[in-house]
Amino acid sequence: MNLLPLAVFATLIAQQAVIPAKDIAPAWTLDLHDPGKVVQLAWASSSQCVAVATPTSVYVIGASGQRLWTWNYHRTNRLIRVGTDLAVSPDCTAVAIVGTPEYKYVWTATRGGRRAFFKTIGTPSIVRFTLRGDSIAVSTAAPHGYVLSPGLRVRWSGSWNDFPVTWPAQVPVTTPYSFLREDVEALFDVVRPGGWGDSVSDDGQWRVEFRWPYRGGDEPAQVEVWGPDADGYRGRHASGGPRWVKAMGCPEAEITVDGAFIVVTGDPNHAVYGPSGAEPCDEKLSTYVFDRDGHLVLVWPYGRSRSDLADTVFAETGVRLMLQERNYWSVPLTPEEIESLPDPRRRVRYTADRKMLLVSRDDHIRLYRLPD
Repeated sequence: MNLLPLAVFATLIAQQAVIPAKDIAPAWTLDLHDPGKVVQLAWASSSQCVAVATPTSVYVIGASGQRLWTWNYHRTNRLIRVGTDLAVSPDCTAVAIVGTPEYKYVWTATRGGRRAFFKTIGTPSIVRFTLRGDSIAVSTAAPHGYVLSPGLRVRWSGSWNDFPVTWPAQVPVTTPYSFLREDVEALFDVVRPGGWGDSVSDDGQWRVEFRWPYRGGDEPAQVEVWGPDADGYRGRHASGGPRWVKAMGCPEAEITVDGAFIVVTGDPNHAVYGPSGAEPCDEKLSTYVFDRDGHLVLVWPYGRSRSDLADTVFAETGVRLMLQERNYWSVPLTPEEIESLPDPRRRVRYTADRKMLLVSRDDHIRLYRLPD
């Protein structure tokens, strides 16, 4: 995921469904009794289990809180270090970890005791299992990508421009390597500048990209739309130009599920405004709805509820405004976590369907389920 400026993140959270923390109790809690703190968390795409890594071990824990198995990787090789990512197979029988800039290796381990390693070109950054669990994709900072067998035999290796990873709804589907959509996004998201974000239609054919002013410079912020044939998240690294560009200060943009509309919150009159721009963002920003050709459909003033935005767009155009759902929910905080905010000892991971949330602090973990 791109790391957005704080103001954009705050706007996103404000528009998402929020459940008060007092209304949520942990479904279960677990102490790992590990001398180290949790450094990485990863859910299986099936949501059946989660992998939890400490500086010495990886624990695979079922969604009901039962310990399934543990890999003490320091007993395998004391040089292994868990880097920026961790993955667990859909059936919970295998895990994969990436190394560090000083240790450019990928390791896999199975519940049955098999271990394998592979040296990468560039620092391995993201690792993911396919939805079937029969292949593993790795992206590196080179930038270089791999598709590997669970035993780490190379099935494909090459540039990100040709990385053969897709999600089920993406068209055209030309590879056998299918992942969660958010996993494909992560694989193409290794090296990106700050103040940048994008949104992709479900079929991957349309993409909106928004950029913020850079370090107080006078270069305007802008919104770009790419498509048709935007090539999903792989299109971030494609040559050529966008379909259209609009200068927009403090932009936050989203494309609809079908790519028919682009919804942008921002300031078209002050394109150099932003957290690191010439001036800070005004908190009272209007929202602008454009069609895929860049024509302005309507302006939605700040403070007006967006509950009837879709109906208004339909009345204007006869086309449904199908916004992508943002169903993240508020993350409960313990009193200790509140006292130490921001808390670098705390990590959170949602399942792909956003129905469960795992929270770790040191070697203690707890799971929350979204209330019905």
